[in-house]
Amino acid sequence: MRYITGDWTLGGIMTYRSGAQIGVPASQLSNMGAYTFQNTRYNVSGQPYFKLDPGCHCIDPNKDTQVLNPAAWTDVSQGQWGFTAPTYSNYRWVRGANEQLSLGRAFPFKENRVRFEVRVEMFNAFNRVTLPAPTSTNPTQTPTFDNTGRQTGGFGFINTVTGINGARTGQLVARIQF
Repeated sequence: MRYITGDWTLGGIMTYRSGAQIGVPASQLSNMGAYTFQNTRYNVSGQPYFKLDPGCHCIDPNKDTQVLNPAAWTDVSQGQWGFTAPTYSNYRWVRGANEQLSLGRAFPFKENRVRFEVRVEMFNAFNRVTLPAPTSTNPTQTPTFDNTGRQTGGFGFINTVTGINGARTGQLVARIQF
């Protein structure tokens, strides 16, 4: 019984991180960067930053592709400085989580001179979907759509066609050591 149930190894790498801060968009009207080599940013208008809560796990990537609220920002007048910080602690994307697990065992043969090792490794073991960060450069940018009505660009756009990560993958490793 010990030969069957003993000497198994279990390993894992678990990564949990807070969401990355989203940068405040640079002003489109102010020309202060031409004179001082320092751009100014949009001002906060008092509206919520997000149309949808990015951490609610309720975003449908096929239809909810615009999550940032363009009404949250007002551009500064030409020749004026904005009063906005480059980032805000509550203006950030969703947290990230990823788990990688492995299970394996080595079987000795011929007085421990030959070993057969087998290992199963799972990447993104809990099959978590990771949405890419939205575009946050210009709140006045007009959303664009393809011929099927799917959004393809604009402020707050999540590129779900090329950017969704989260497929669970695994591999089986077998090795003979002598």
